[in-house]
Parts: sequence; C-alpha cells; structure tokens
Amino acid sequence: MDIGTIVNFVGVIVTSIGLIITIILFFIQQKKTWLLNSAIMTTNFVDKFNDSEFRKIRREFATESIKIINNEQANMASAVQILGFYENIGYLTRRGVLDKEMIWNKFSWTAIRYFFLLDNKAGFLKYLRIKEQDNLLYSEFSWLSKEMIIISQKKGNDNYATSNWTDEVINTRISELIEQEKNLL
Repeated sequence: MDIGTIVNFVGVIVTSIGLIITIILFFIQQKKTWLLNSAIMTTNFVDKFNDSEFRKIRREFATESIKIINNEQANMASAVQILGFYENIGYLTRRGVLDKEMIWNKFSWTAIRYFFLLDNKAGFLKYLRIKEQDNLLYSEFSWLSKEMIIISQKKGNDNYATSNWTDEVINTRISELIEQEKNLL
C-alpha cells in the first residue's frame, strides 16, 4: 500500500466516525425536541384545564354528578366537554405525541376519578356508546384513564390496583373529585 491509499483509507474512517457521531447526536436532539414539544403541549392542556371557562364546565359537571349519583335527571353537556378534553389528550398520548409520564403527572388524579364516575358509577360512557351506536366513542379517554392507573400502580400506588376497586373505594374517589370540582372558582 502506498501512502496515498493509507491517507484515503484513514479519511474514509474519520468521515464514517464523524457521520456516526452526527447521526447519534441527531437522534439525541430529536428526543430532546420531542420532550420539549410534549412539555409545551402538556402545559397548554394544563392552562386550558385551569382557565376560567373550563373551570366553570368542571364545576357544572360536579353539580350534575351529584344528580347522577342520586339517580336524578342530569344535564350531561359538561360531561361531554370534559370527555372531549380527555379524549384529545388520550389520543395524542397513545400516538406518542405527548409523554405519558408528563400527562400522568398533570392529569392522572382527575382523569382516573372522572373515569370512575363516568364509566363505572354512572355508566354514562356505555349509555353514550349505545345511543350513538359507536362502541369506540371516547375510547381514547378510557385508554388514557387505564394507562394512568397502570402508571400509578407501577409507581407503587396500590390504591389503583383493580382488585381494590370496591364500591367504597370508587365512591370515595368520586366524592374526592366532586368535592374538589364543585368548589372551583
């Protein structure tokens, strides 16, 4: 081998190493960008959840929930808005646009309790699915709530183990939600 061939060979190796490092750095940057975008979107959802208009909807729903629990006629318009909110978060989370841990950190407490109320206690989701003849209606909300339960369990919170879902536990979770939401300003 002459010196020119060796120089060319070394040049190819150095270029290849540089290319590999560039690709690795690209993927690291992509992950950071994804997390940043997820954080921005999650913060936007938190802002919407806490804005005065949505707080009013949540408060109205808490009032109507008491009627549901007492088997009285209730206006469920606010429930549909809340379901739509969580449906959107669920879809974006399931598709990987939003980070599950970020969503769990900000929304698990309310999402799980809304799920207990709307799915388990009131049977409202089942009612809507039958009424609309769409068994996938608000399925992203159901998926999200179940994922929040799974993450809670993985973090060591046995209160959400499905074996602990007695009527008493469900009623306690629902009461906690209603108490918090009906006192929103």
